[in-house]
Amino acid sequence: MYVTTPNRWFPLDPHTLLPFAHWLPPGPARERLLRARGFDDVLDPLGPRELAALFPYPVRVFNGGLTLIAVGPA
Repeated sequence: MYVTTPNRWFPLDPHTLLPFAHWLPPGPARERLLRARGFDDVLDPLGPRELAALFPYPVRVFNGGLTLIAVGPA
């Protein structure tokens, strides 16, 4: 079994395609930038540790660049 999710540490936000948008702190500056580009908000992607912590069993997390891949027992 495997699960994929956007990678927090990849510089391009996968939902808006804006570079570094998901790294901006929540607040007025982030909101203005996103609204100017036609978006309401960006999701805060997970890092490898946060992804692994979602499972009740051990998983291996692979960094695929834009995505993280968690692989666990079938």
